[in-house]
Amino acid sequence: LTSTDSTFCGPVAKVSAKGDWPNQAVYMMKLLDAYTDPSTCTNTSVAHDTAIWLNSPFMTDQNVTRNFFWTYLVFQRGYYDMPRQPGLRIETPDTLGRKCWAFAYLREKWLSLEKSLVTVLSDQGISFDNFTTEFDAAIPFTMNLCEEVMANCFVNASYDPSRNGTCHSKIDEFRYLGV
Repeated sequence: LTSTDSTFCGPVAKVSAKGDWPNQAVYMMKLLDAYTDPSTCTNTSVAHDTAIWLNSPFMTDQNVTRNFFWTYLVFQRGYYDMPRQPGLRIETPDTLGRKCWAFAYLREKWLSLEKSLVTVLSDQGISFDNFTTEFDAAIPFTMNLCEEVMANCFVNASYDPSRNGTCHSKIDEFRYLGV
């Protein structure tokens, strides 16, 4: 978590978030993971400023477009709206499956990371309350959407629990992550 290579922190990590989900989810978790890695220099101004930025309303307020939680809770939510309005793109089971895989990955990693991350940042005098509150709320919200889409069998209609995921081949495609 430095801006340049240094003798005390080593080389700058070359991590990017090319493409769409799930790459963005993996990138975010690698960033958060870096704070809990003892070999990471978290005492730098870049590390401090990044943590402050992640916790700021700019990143956690769902009304600020294109930030992490707007993408997580507003933009991505639009892909799961049922029914879709005429003329709006309907996502394929494979595409929705990639997004749900990303959300499941975020949930799994977050549950094992949250406590140590908050402790590390708190020890440095940094509150991460806004970020953790939003993340904790986003996980069940988005995972429920994934379950409803599967149960609804990807039909462009309002959610109907009686369908109950009876479209096994579409659900298999949904879980397939492709190449």
